[in-house]
Amino acid sequence: IALTALTVTSCQNDEVMEAVPQKQAIEFGTYLGRDAQARGVILNDANLLNFGVYASYTNGAEWTDTATPNFMYDQKVERASSSAVWTYTPLKYWPTKQEYEYISFFAYAPYRADNNGISVKSSNTATGTPVITYTIDAANLATMADFTADVQMNETKTSAGATPDDSDRNVDFNFKHELTRVAIEAKLDRDAFLSTGTADKTKVNIKQIDFTGTGFASKADYTFASATDERGTWTYTTASSSLNIIAGAAGSVLVNNNTTPLWLDNYNVAGYLLENEDPKKIFGENTYLFLIPPTNAGVTSEKSISMQIHYDIVTADAALDGGYSKTSAVKKIDIPTGIGLLTQGAAYRFTLIFNLNEVTFSADVVDWAAPEGTSNDNVDYPDADI
Repeated sequence: IALTALTVTSCQNDEVMEAVPQKQAIEFGTYLGRDAQARGVILNDANLLNFGVYASYTNGAEWTDTATPNFMYDQKVERASSSAVWTYTPLKYWPTKQEYEYISFFAYAPYRADNNGISVKSSNTATGTPVITYTIDAANLATMADFTADVQMNETKTSAGATPDDSDRNVDFNFKHELTRVAIEAKLDRDAFLSTGTADKTKVNIKQIDFTGTGFASKADYTFASATDERGTWTYTTASSSLNIIAGAAGSVLVNNNTTPLWLDNYNVAGYLLENEDPKKIFGENTYLFLIPPTNAGVTSEKSISMQIHYDIVTADAALDGGYSKTSAVKKIDIPTGIGLLTQGAAYRFTLIFNLNEVTFSADVVDWAAPEGTSNDNVDYPDADI
């Protein structure tokens, strides 16, 4: 496994919107991390259009873990477009019984849907910070949410130096990415297929990619932080799990480019075909896989998370029955520890390099938040046997 050029880039924030004030009503504004998207593995330019809010009213006392969501419970906040005002119903107003009355807000985005992986776990009487369940479904990978969250604790109607009569305040959420984002590129170590000539007639077809191991989970609970600007935590609901990404399957993000017309008339196996040294995005352009981080610090146990790549090596040969020869292989790659891989809120690009009889591996961090303790330096790792 060759790990090269691990580049860490800190996250920057882009302002998306500030809500228009409405006298005494609680209004919301949102900020998203760079390249944040409201929903979906297939990313596009659409802005965030909805989010959910829990809120605890604690009167004149600051929030404690005995508080319940007695002011808002999974309240949907939405807007029709990126230029529209955030709306919700029923509209809630700032309490004005005394100068400082505290409300603590817990928000996540996008709002839960049947096939975006997000579901509510904690009830409207549960104490402490709310809990959201996130589930990765192999049948719905194309709609999995880029789950983001933020907390604004002990907010009041009155800002410093103002009075309840002249202070109209937004509750501004600065949503943070709470999953791990993965893009996968693949290439050959040589130009194995040429349109001219007789020797170079080989392609590699990636049929399936599996994530598995005791450190991988396809379902986990997210518990909100109990302090402003801090991240929440993930807790796996099962000891281990797996995810099988199959080309041609419903909801899959592994592109099937062996389609009509087929590359070879008799070779109709779904998969992503590689033929040269040019890296290809096997999930497609601007398409990513969202994974639940194994811990807030990423992979911490050796061989706890592995990738398995299933592929065929196919050579066109008119002299053979069927017109081609084929060998099949499965290569297992253990995600290494000690370099901040698969950390919470970070994005990675994995590059698979096929040497035709083996697969090597490299990874680098791309945008989102940098893992703690890392720098912007490139880090090279030597080859290792697979």
